[in-house]
Amino acid sequence: MAVAAAMESRQSHPIARAIHQAAEGLEVPLFDSDELTYRLGRGIRARLSSKNTLLGSRRFLIDEGVEIPPHCAEAIEQCERRGHSLVLLAIDGNVAGAIQIRTVVRPEVVDAIRCLRDRKLSVVIISGDKSEPTRELAEQLSIDEYFSEVLPEEKGAIVEDLQKLGRKVCFVGDGVNDSIALRKAEVSISLAGASSVAIDAADIIFMEGDLSRIPDLFSVTDQLSRTSKTCITISVVSPLITAGGVFFLHVGVISSTLVHMIVLAGGPHTCNSMIFTHR
Repeated sequence: MAVAAAMESRQSHPIARAIHQAAEGLEVPLFDSDELTYRLGRGIRARLSSKNTLLGSRRFLIDEGVEIPPHCAEAIEQCERRGHSLVLLAIDGNVAGAIQIRTVVRPEVVDAIRCLRDRKLSVVIISGDKSEPTRELAEQLSIDEYFSEVLPEEKGAIVEDLQKLGRKVCFVGDGVNDSIALRKAEVSISLAGASSVAIDAADIIFMEGDLSRIPDLFSVTDQLSRTSKTCITISVVSPLITAGGVFFLHVGVISSTLVHMIVLAGGPHTCNSMIFTHR
């Protein structure tokens, strides 16, 4: 845990935070890592106490030439069958240990998904986890469509595939791995405390650090849509009434223009006051 926490010390994604919290709970000594290299969506390579260390998925370790012993492979499969994931640690080319990651659903997610379904919107999970943990999460949240073992660049490709099907995509993510998909989606949402890359890529940031504001976001957009339609209606109808008054009711041009300006002045004021109240 001390080695893993040291390697994750410069990362801000949820797994890194979970490892840090576990290390703090165990009160293990922490130390600095050297020559840190992060491979997006795969793992971390570092040099600690003159030893080459790797921390990441089984796929990452295999790509780096580490052989997974049979008893470790069996433990990994058992863990995945329970719907959990493993972060593996290798030191000088040998597997030294593993950290089991159990997915915990944010308490506000169930209400957020219910809000989306009430609006006839579909929810899709795009995860870098193995298929079994992703499937278990999808079943827990009653989500039919999900993608597992997805690399960062593949997340963006999945967003594009959904768009090609005529779907408008709102992507929610908080990690470096999500940055490509966040930029490709029509609307992107991240959370306070997320990685700086995700925050820079997102259109909307929830400052509370959770998804409880999704219903409020839809409320704001609904009111903005209604207000915009009202403003457009006023800007179109008012000139027609003014012109009709001049040509058919013989109202003076100055009087008609004055009424038109008063209506226009009142319309945008209402629109602006509604927007800024919700900001």
